[in-house]
Amino acid sequence: MLNQPVNAWPVRTLAAVLAVVGLVSWVSFILFFIVGGPFGALTDVGNGLQALLCGALALLLRTKVPIPAMMLAVVGAATGLVGSYLVITETTGYFLAGLVSALGFGLIGVWLIIARSGDVTAPRLAQVAGAVMALGLVNIAGVLWGLDDQATAPGWLLAAGVSWAGTYLLLPIWALLLARNPVVPSRVTRTQTEAPTVGPAEPG
Repeated sequence: MLNQPVNAWPVRTLAAVLAVVGLVSWVSFILFFIVGGPFGALTDVGNGLQALLCGALALLLRTKVPIPAMMLAVVGAATGLVGSYLVITETTGYFLAGLVSALGFGLIGVWLIIARSGDVTAPRLAQVAGAVMALGLVNIAGVLWGLDDQATAPGWLLAAGVSWAGTYLLLPIWALLLARNPVVPSRVTRTQTEAPTVGPAEPG
């Protein structure tokens, strides 16, 4: 049954950790291109952890969204973990691994779009973040083709890289708001809040 109460404390804690991990991964990603060093590996680990946290959050909010949407988030989390594994173990190059990770976060983005229909915090931001992240679904073509060379990748596939703006920036901001207030106050109708007007009894 949807829109049932959730245990606020685990949601707040997990959302806060997700926000921190997401922002740290974003900063690490920027620093990697500036100074290099260990920031690349830190970004890869952060991406995997962020995907794992998203999957766990989807499970905690399972009463707020349809089960198929929750399953999409769980599959997306697993896909994101595979992407991190591929690049950390050097099974593939960074480009193909990034396509896999972005594909996973694209699935999580779809969950986020659907989650905005439940009583969760900042539904409009959730929808926007999810829509940007969902651009990563385009990467399924690159994954199926096994593209691992950024220089030869088609332009439209490179353009899908904007999906990371949703993962690194919009998702952590939404998670931070979720940590402050996990759910939107329940909608109360006028008839529920106003007592019926009862006039004085007429003399019989």
